Amino acid sequence: MNKEEHILTNVTPLDVLVGKKIWNIPGGSIDVPTFYSRIENKTDLVALISKNKGFQAFIERTKPRQLVIGGDPIINVAQGQMALLLASGAVNGLIGEGEHLHAVQGMELVTKIITEEKSEHSTVTKSRTKRDVSVKIITPGGKVKKLV
Repeated sequence: MNKEEHILTNVTPLDVLVGKKIWNIPGGSIDVPTFYSRIENKTDLVALISKNKGFQAFIERTKPRQLVIGGDPIINVAQGQMALLLASGAVNGLIGEGEHLHAVQGMELVTKIITEEKSEHSTVTKSRTKRDVSVKIITPGGKVKKLV
């Protein structure tokens, strides 16, 4: 069967066989055997899994990474840079301490701006992405401020 010439000369194609021959297929046993297994105590398995080196490596690889940014910037942060900080999660969380503790949530607002340039024979439609920054702050007094 590994030679194409043999197949072409000796094997009957399926389109010739369909409807020409009837096969009787015998019925099978209706009884389905039941499968039994003995499962160990789940608490024993949890302890073994938690000590497994492969599982520990998996936990380390799937932990969310903490972005730590220290100090004040040397120059003012531009809007695009702020958008990157927001997208990376660096601006979300708690800022300050004690009575100056604020909850901060940042997000990037993405919009599409569509412009049309008309000429004598055609109209060219252009689409560009505009990215804006929005920051919500909850003050210690419970006041919500939104900076856009």
